[in-house]
Amino acid sequence: MNKSRKVSLQVRQVTGKANGILSSISKGMKYKYREVLLKDNKALVRPHLEYCEQFWSPYLRKDILALEAVQRRFTRLFPGREGFYCEGRLSRPGPVLTGV
Repeated sequence: MNKSRKVSLQVRQVTGKANGILSSISKGMKYKYREVLLKDNKALVRPHLEYCEQFWSPYLRKDILALEAVQRRFTRLFPGREGFYCEGRLSRPGPVLTGV
């Protein structure tokens, strides 16, 4: 938790760390299985987004959109599903071979 307790600064730090973790997940996998990606997201990314959320409770629209952008970025890890919205990307199962 940041000592200055500025919500926007906290959101920026949290989203930066979460995006870094998403990048590591994306670059470290050759086959992207939906189940594995969901477990990785739940174990590694979401705790950063939810840590002390009740305390700093983002209320500005830009802060909420920044947190939601991390989740949208996660759904884009599913290649071949570009034409779908976030929910559609998650609902289609199966492995996807990437060019790693």
